[in-house]
Amino acid sequence: METPLLPCLTANEIIKEKTLQPYFQALKQLISAPGDIYEELYQTTLNRFSEFCQAMPFSIIKPEPYGLLIQQLKLTIATLKLFRGYMLPINSDSESIAEQEPLWSYAILTASLLTQIDHIQTDRTVMLYQSHSHQLGQWHPLTGCLYEPKTYYQILPTAQQITVNPYLLRITLLGKLIPNVALRWLTGVPPVFTVWWETVVGKMSKNIFTQIIQKAAEKTDYPLDIHSQGSTLIIDTITAVTPPSNPSPKENKSTPLQTLMDWLLQSSEKQPNQPAFRVNGGYLLSLTLIESFLSTQTEKNDLSNFIEQIDTQVLKNQDTPLHHYRRITNRQRIQGIVIAEEHLPDSLKQEAISTNFVIDTAI
Repeated sequence: METPLLPCLTANEIIKEKTLQPYFQALKQLISAPGDIYEELYQTTLNRFSEFCQAMPFSIIKPEPYGLLIQQLKLTIATLKLFRGYMLPINSDSESIAEQEPLWSYAILTASLLTQIDHIQTDRTVMLYQSHSHQLGQWHPLTGCLYEPKTYYQILPTAQQITVNPYLLRITLLGKLIPNVALRWLTGVPPVFTVWWETVVGKMSKNIFTQIIQKAAEKTDYPLDIHSQGSTLIIDTITAVTPPSNPSPKENKSTPLQTLMDWLLQSSEKQPNQPAFRVNGGYLLSLTLIESFLSTQTEKNDLSNFIEQIDTQVLKNQDTPLHHYRRITNRQRIQGIVIAEEHLPDSLKQEAISTNFVIDTAI
């Protein structure tokens, strides 16, 4: 569903929104920091994040105004409440814990705010307007801010024409949303920075922050990543595909596809946001997982050329090798390809077909 043209608001205007005030007030009560530090670090970050989210919905299927901002704030409030039960750094004296508490709080607050924020590039396109008759062009999350003076925006229920690696997007957003003084603060204490960086960038499956945020997500019914227990996914138009090359059996060991399959079996990079699943008809690989594979290849090959052709497009033809699948809970759309059954190594063929998937042929 397309939204009407909405005005780009400043942070001060957004924070005054009645539906949001309880969340901002709750956050302030949970943070133990002097007033000047709160304003310079926490409030500045919240202001920038608010101007980034604007009134965007969390889910394009259920377009609740300010839904994105509300969901991230609710998750962050629950995270901070749980965080109060932890004494960090672990095995430190009470003086060190008290001294570092504001820094640890800021680190987990920002990590929670940015949880899964990259999903907005997979289910919507945001167009900017100077007036109803004057379109300025497409907005991209890489800008780090949706606010522009005297500008309007409209949300369309289609994935963006250009999507970027979620890791790279989150790293870019850090530079846009986190004040310089906060980054200096974080980098000044390496143990805090390391946990924070691993959590925000998403390259670490388990650490103290991710454990707390996951517990908070469960308490607030925040849609967890697609590897969460009990998740049910919908795959749109699954039709197993064959890569363009069709080598003879003698060449199988050196084919690009075989290289990919070998890497998949050996790789430790299968993270929650880089899913790979056994499905009816083949093996489903997300584009983020494919990108990780391509980053390990020193030379381009038929498979990498083939993938790059579809990597930045949202194709809806059932014959395309690019597929879209979504969680039932929030309909979050993620892109991926399916490698045909006959090209899978025996070890992958023996994997149980995921029961968390149902095929949805309606786009």
